[in-house]
Formats: sequence, C-alpha cells, structure tokens
Amino acid sequence: MSAVSHEIRNLCGAAMVVHKNLTKVAELRGNADFEAMGTLIQGLEQISAMELRGTSEQRRAAIELTSVLTSCAS
Repeated sequence: MSAVSHEIRNLCGAAMVVHKNLTKVAELRGNADFEAMGTLIQGLEQISAMELRGTSEQRRAAIELTSVLTSCAS
C-alpha cells in the first residue's frame, strides 16, 4: 500500500501545482468546477497520507466507501 500511496502523492503534488498556478487566472476565481477540483486533489492527498500498512493480524472487512469519501470531502 505504501507504493500506491507514494504514487498518489506524486500525482496529487503535480496536480496541486497546476491548480495553484491556475488560481492566478481571474476567470477561474469562483468557478465551482475549479474549486471542486482543488477539493478533490486535497482529499486524495489526505487519503494517500494515511499510512495504510498491514498488521500481524490483518483483518478484512467490507466498508461503505460512500461514507469514507464523504468524510474526506468535508
């Protein structure tokens, strides 16, 4: 999982640089889609920052992804 997190962080870092540069474009200020993109990038960075490592007693269980993603969006 750490390799996946690393790759997500790399992509998010690049996307965040582009997003940050585009914030200087006056036409994009207040654009809902542009702001949503920034929120999405931040959420992905938060997810990738979670060090998801296995434990000696790995347990697998089904989870409701909608609640996880909603939590990341807020």
